[in-house]
Amino acid sequence: MLMQSLGRALRSSPKYFAGERPGGLYDWAKERSKQQPIRATDLLSAVLEGLGSIWPGRTAVDGVPLGDGLASFGSRTKRLD
Repeated sequence: MLMQSLGRALRSSPKYFAGERPGGLYDWAKERSKQQPIRATDLLSAVLEGLGSIWPGRTAVDGVPLGDGLASFGSRTKRLD
């Protein structure tokens, strides 16, 4: 089931996963870094936007599921216990 969810997430996020491959995220980051330095928050946002659907029913901010362990991100990061 997780692999099927991963496949759907890759197909639905061509901006981050060109060619429906997880390595597309590296390609996206490499291209983006040519324009401006890439920040950790940029990568985190890309992962959460691109793969967030794998963790349905979890905490979300602005409709983006945050996966395990985060109540929010950015300046309001809070660990869930």
